[in-house]
Amino acid sequence: MNEELFHSLRRAFIIFPEIGIVLLQKEKTFSHKEILQNMGYDKENIKKMIKNYPRGYFKDNELVLYQDDFNQLSKENLNIVKNVFEDFKNLFNLNENTKIYSGVIKGKIGEIWQPDKRIFI
Repeated sequence: MNEELFHSLRRAFIIFPEIGIVLLQKEKTFSHKEILQNMGYDKENIKKMIKNYPRGYFKDNELVLYQDDFNQLSKENLNIVKNVFEDFKNLFNLNENTKIYSGVIKGKIGEIWQPDKRIFI
């Protein structure tokens, strides 16, 4: 599976603290940076948001969360996720079989990177 196909199969999101979840439309292939560019943010603000805001994707009943350079969530960002978790349940029909991960293990460009640490919310 190439990167574009992977991006079209996943639902990317960014969580804005104190605001909520910004969710990419189905089958769109934008990266998180492209989502923020399309929202009108400049490069400096995008860099800050990528570093500090929780983001991730939902695919195949897996919710994958990360921040910065695909790192595991900080305690602060985990709390932000917990504050919008009911929204995730409703958006993606999360259930007892849904796996939730914090962080991604970076691989080679073009490969599908694997989730890092399984968490329970």
